Amino acid sequence: MNMENTKSVQNKGLGKYAWPDSFWPEFIDKYWELAPTSFKSPGQEPFINLEELFALVTNMPSRIPSDRFWIARNVPPKSVRDFTMGSLNLFGPQKSDKSFENYFNRVKHHSTGINIHRLQVRQDLWKRTKGFIKNLSKVKGRPPAENWDLDTFFGTYRATPFGIHKDPASVFAFMLMGERTYCTWESDYFTTGDKALQTPDLDKIEPHLKNAETFTVRPGKVFYWPSNSWHVVLSNGKPSVVAQISAYFKHEDLPHWDKKTPGY
Repeated sequence: MNMENTKSVQNKGLGKYAWPDSFWPEFIDKYWELAPTSFKSPGQEPFINLEELFALVTNMPSRIPSDRFWIARNVPPKSVRDFTMGSLNLFGPQKSDKSFENYFNRVKHHSTGINIHRLQVRQDLWKRTKGFIKNLSKVKGRPPAENWDLDTFFGTYRATPFGIHKDPASVFAFMLMGERTYCTWESDYFTTGDKALQTPDLDKIEPHLKNAETFTVRPGKVFYWPSNSWHVVLSNGKPSVVAQISAYFKHEDLPHWDKKTPGY
């Protein structure tokens, strides 16, 4: 599959943000809600660039409970309890930082992670991502998307603060800064109660890496994973930033999901 064919963008009005219509049929057939994959972005530009993202996260009109700021109290963290929740408004990126680079320099002595949702408060981002919604909301034989969200993860954590988990969502992660390694496992690999789940303790995660499918992602690349994939993000501890497009499903539409499934 040639996922690097960026020339034949047919969706007028979206220009450099649009993905060509020719991309979708094979992607849907092979990957949508089936398997993870990584590829060079078929668009000329990500749906939001680093500078736009910084301006947006420092001008959000409000916060919601799922907007979170993790700060490690102990390094390396051995459990979720080794992270404390900080105030995004007080300690997160500030307008005075002027850039992600300056923000990360300000907090460089801490291991941190931030997740901010509802980037779609900037209305034009919906226009840039309408190809995803148009092509993926209702795919025959796959669960219908209940809603869509645009969000960002950034930080210096070496493992996702809440560890290996599943989401009731299909997610496209656009790498904007740094490097991340996504590790995924098939839906039946873990069972509820496994000690490797929902922990940032690398000693518990590492024994399972030999059985994981791994994808190292750098700027210009996109990583996709379906709702049936267990996953965790690993890094070298240096700053990284992703922007994400996520399709969320009803739990009852996902055969691999039950109320005990460890999720985000």
